[in-house]
Amino acid sequence: MKPRTKIGLALGSGGARGLAHIGVLQMLQRNEVPISHIAGSSIGALVGALFAVWGDADRIENFFIKEISGRRGVKLFDPSFHGGIMHGEKITKVLQTAIGDIEFSDLSVPLAIVATNFESGDPFVFKKGRVVEALRASFGIPPFFEPVRIGQQTYVDGGLSNPVPDDVVRSFGATCVIAVDVESRIPNTVKIKATLISTMLQALSIARRNFALSTTRSSDILIEPPIAHNLIVGFGDFLDQDRTKSLIASGRNATRLKLPGILKLRDRS
Repeated sequence: MKPRTKIGLALGSGGARGLAHIGVLQMLQRNEVPISHIAGSSIGALVGALFAVWGDADRIENFFIKEISGRRGVKLFDPSFHGGIMHGEKITKVLQTAIGDIEFSDLSVPLAIVATNFESGDPFVFKKGRVVEALRASFGIPPFFEPVRIGQQTYVDGGLSNPVPDDVVRSFGATCVIAVDVESRIPNTVKIKATLISTMLQALSIARRNFALSTTRSSDILIEPPIAHNLIVGFGDFLDQDRTKSLIASGRNATRLKLPGILKLRDRS
């Protein structure tokens, strides 16, 4: 008798693009796809952690719409002049209120959060301690957020070292991996207007895309929401409720296209 399949989920970095992860989770839940392990970088770590704590993708959507977008979201900006544009303390407090002091060991779904060691540039995987502390480290993309000091080390955004951590979730115990890459689509901005800014954004998109692709080659199912919108972080998209809903819907639509393969994995689990 073959061993049962353990389906792991790797959720990638990508700023506001990563709101599509919520739609992916909604479709997986609606189709009763069991998730045994989750690993995430940056926004993927945040969405994955909320799912590991709440187990409810619709609740995550409501959280972003009610607590992050609109006027509430504007109040989360806390300017800094010490290594980043923002401290990130207000966002951390909102997360603290949402999930409390929960630790990795308290989660019913095993979770790994990837950050980047700022001194060495190596990925660091958080699997123990307070989840909120690890999240703040993982989504600290420079220069928008200050680097985070934890113990003797300083950490920044996990997407800088492992944007789609499918290797992490597989080493964590998953036998099959569904990876979600929101960096794979390159917006065609240079042909529209080759300004200095658009050229830089296009070059950054190419680098991010190729790096993300290199980390998803061993995935069993790769979901790539078609987000043709050039964002570095996309603060404006986080604050816009309609844009938030559209990004989440893109995740649902992309997952729907991959459902035949996903359901085969489900039926083996």
